[in-house]
Amino acid sequence: MHRRLISVKNLSFIFLLITILSQLQLAQTRSRIMGVVKDSQTKEELIGANVIVKGTYLGAATDVEGKFIIINVPVGTYDLTVSMVGYTTKTLNRVIVSADRVTSLEIFLEPATIQGQEVIVTAKADELHKEVSNTQMVVSSDQLQEASGVRQINAFLSKLPGIAESNGFLTIRGGSADQTGTMVNGLAYNNAAVGNAETSIPMSAVEQISLLSGGYNAEYGNFRSGLINITTKSGSRDSYKGTFSFSRNTAHLKRFGDSFYDPNNSLLRPFLSPEVAFVGTSTAWANDEYKRGQHLAFTGWIAQAKTYNTGKPASQQASPYDMFLLANWLHMTIPDYEGLSKLSPELKAQIGYYDLTDEQKKKFSDHHMTEEGTDWNFDGGFGGPVPFIGKYLGNATFYISNSSSEQFYVQPVVRKSQQIFTTLGTLKSQPTENLTLTYNGLWKRQLGVSPARPPQGDAPNAGNSGGFMQIDNVRHIALRTEANLKYAYDPPFFPMLDQTTYMHGLTINHVLSKRTFYELSLSYLHIYDHSPIGDNRDSTVIAQFGPFLLNEIPYGKLQFGSRAIRGITYPIYVALPG
Repeated sequence: MHRRLISVKNLSFIFLLITILSQLQLAQTRSRIMGVVKDSQTKEELIGANVIVKGTYLGAATDVEGKFIIINVPVGTYDLTVSMVGYTTKTLNRVIVSADRVTSLEIFLEPATIQGQEVIVTAKADELHKEVSNTQMVVSSDQLQEASGVRQINAFLSKLPGIAESNGFLTIRGGSADQTGTMVNGLAYNNAAVGNAETSIPMSAVEQISLLSGGYNAEYGNFRSGLINITTKSGSRDSYKGTFSFSRNTAHLKRFGDSFYDPNNSLLRPFLSPEVAFVGTSTAWANDEYKRGQHLAFTGWIAQAKTYNTGKPASQQASPYDMFLLANWLHMTIPDYEGLSKLSPELKAQIGYYDLTDEQKKKFSDHHMTEEGTDWNFDGGFGGPVPFIGKYLGNATFYISNSSSEQFYVQPVVRKSQQIFTTLGTLKSQPTENLTLTYNGLWKRQLGVSPARPPQGDAPNAGNSGGFMQIDNVRHIALRTEANLKYAYDPPFFPMLDQTTYMHGLTINHVLSKRTFYELSLSYLHIYDHSPIGDNRDSTVIAQFGPFLLNEIPYGKLQFGSRAIRGITYPIYVALPG
């Protein structure tokens, strides 16, 4: 009985070990170099030729069939030295080692004519991979850096065949975003808040990207459409290297047409253009049926004021001009002072016109919403040997990189722009020839707007619009089902979203023999979402037009508090005509 219990325990331990090792196959950060070495003249296989990966402890000797295999090679680009007594030493430059791909080489050595002579060649691209069951594309750091106008990994990958971008996340071969996965140095990097793959890695940190799609091995069973396997730099033992880039554009509208906050644009013209707004569209365009058909119908502020003042005491009554200024304030525009100056003296008297003071004009200018913004992007990385103590820590190296960017929304909302800050650090140590320790740490903060949870009005629908609002956000505003552009002039309708991501990972790679090694990866990923709730509108009165006392409305969210200011009740959402 005692012996049987021990056997059961042993079997349980073996089963657990196999399960763990099968899961560890996800950490595809290393691969193999294999091939054959032959005599260039006789084409016979050479026995005992030495193949060395420069700058590493890795290497192998050819067997009786002239074949060699070097396992546990980190992803990257290497130079290989091939030597044998009686033959000229050959160096193969730029041998590319990719995740999930076996690099296969056929090498020919020339019989030596002069002792010490060396031949240097550039390795040919290995196009056919018999051990790869899926479609695979490999992108090097050089390709990323040389791509014109590309500042983010998504922007580069979305230009490749079969890849598209949906709501800020990549989709492969028509699949949904949640069917795509991302691995960074063997660590799963998915946004658990929406279940989609993340690719927000500084471009300066990327060593290589391997893109797998369709028919890949069972170890990636959770990702049905594709896998983005990113390998980052870990620093050189010999020198310090870095790369930095910064770009910005000039402030401009990101769409065609007039500003959304121009009182004379086609949407606001009936309500805020002085030549039309006071008398109404039917009177102003009485002889122009086309204009009446192209604009919203409006009776005019003279008629509106008459209706508004009915039954109110004189102290609460508003002039048409007061209501006109109120509408400009609620729609965050600057009144058309030039158009007002051209009104006839009779009409000015009828509407109660008065010149605004410089202070009042400044308040309109400060309150005005602008659509123009300057996008900018910074990306930089630096690494090398750990200073002072690196040699005591297994020749430790480091590489730290950061990408920071700001992109303005096409249509301003509660935030005019989206900001993303990502920092990635890698520390690598090799205490012995057979043991490598790698630590990866990532911090990311994204400040933007969520399209899924308006404070009130629409029912939340995270299934359709989870995560962050797209930069091209017009569809979230122009296609509301309640009414045409009902919420277009209500900035806090969509809530702010502040998301912070932390990822840590430790990888232990241990070579047991020339053909055996194991790799253990431990990782931790935490995502924290913060969306301010409750009222945050500043109730301080900053302007007055007739009976209308105004604070920063429509800026700032007012979901639960009183909407009345000294007897005047203002709408939650500003709908035309205000």
